[in-house]
Amino acid sequence: MLGNGAEEGSNVPVLVGFEYSIPEISSLSRDKVGTNISGTQTTIRGLDFAGSVTVEIGGRQATVVYSNSTAIGIEIPVSPTPGAVDVKVTNGNGQFVILHNGFTYETPSPRVVNGVAFGEEAGKKIMTITGTGLVGAEDPTEFQQAMIPPFKSFVSLNGVALDFCTHGTGFTQADLEGYNVPGSTDDPTCYYLFNSSVQPVITPTAAKIWLVDSFDITAPGSVIVNGSAPFLFNQPGGGESDDDATVVVNGQSLANTPEIAKRSTFSGTAEPGAQVTVTVHSDPVSCTGIADAQGRWSCTLPTDLVPGQHTVYVHVVNPDSTTIDLGPYSVTVAGDSPTTLSAPNTGMQRIRIFSSPQVLLVFGGAILSLGVLIYALYRRVNDLKS
Repeated sequence: MLGNGAEEGSNVPVLVGFEYSIPEISSLSRDKVGTNISGTQTTIRGLDFAGSVTVEIGGRQATVVYSNSTAIGIEIPVSPTPGAVDVKVTNGNGQFVILHNGFTYETPSPRVVNGVAFGEEAGKKIMTITGTGLVGAEDPTEFQQAMIPPFKSFVSLNGVALDFCTHGTGFTQADLEGYNVPGSTDDPTCYYLFNSSVQPVITPTAAKIWLVDSFDITAPGSVIVNGSAPFLFNQPGGGESDDDATVVVNGQSLANTPEIAKRSTFSGTAEPGAQVTVTVHSDPVSCTGIADAQGRWSCTLPTDLVPGQHTVYVHVVNPDSTTIDLGPYSVTVAGDSPTTLSAPNTGMQRIRIFSSPQVLLVFGGAILSLGVLIYALYRRVNDLKS
């Protein structure tokens, strides 16, 4: 219906305009995305798009990447809430079309690690991680976030965020650094990100870590993928324990005065819903975690510990208000660097800090370099095929 914007029904475009060239929407190449996900793109196809077009998804302004008379490429705006929303395209002359309920924001699948297995592939010691919703569940291009600012690390092992492996990509660490892509390595320990065809190797259901040959596959440890709850492996009885509550630090036992990082992650098991508080009494510094449905919990200290010996206590409050106390445990923090207040590295994001005048240049250069890198990868694949 023309002129008044009256609705024609669910999923039916409503045309509002004047006397000519009324735009039409026929389809979207991607019509759903998870909530709170940024950087995802889609193409709106139709007819009579003209001038400096603008696009709104659910009332939020989208970034127009390109446009012509039959297609508009956009970056989908972020929405914190799920549900079906309208798509509105407005031509430069003010005429517009609305596709009611044409796009859906979905609640993202929870990122859950279900298990790990150790083996060998081509003579390399490999940890295979299985789970659900790990990487690329809502956005197939999510893996590229490891190659653009802020250079996200998708996998942490024993509290340490890993670089991605160059093995299998056709490039070396030096090659990638030449494209302004940090965070890669030619050597273990690292996780596999993409292959020589620029296809992600890390997926919604699996991730792989290339381990050093000396890695003890029987030792207790923990792994995090894309911000999932820590998965504890090799935990017979769960590490240091009392009545089903357990605790380890950066995947290692608290027995025998271990040497730990200044900003350590503690994890373990407890009754689902239990609140676990870890306190380092020497400073004192505390962190708190809640055990999930599988009984797994973790927390990272909010500030660095000073070098030296410290005493750790763990206090567990179960859902029925009963309590469990673990410890005291003695730990040692090595080094002589001053403490900092930087954010903890949980395996979700690794932020490179630049001086203020460089920030925009570095960010823009990295985006451009990623495009050049992907083009170079495709060229290499085509050369191999010819």
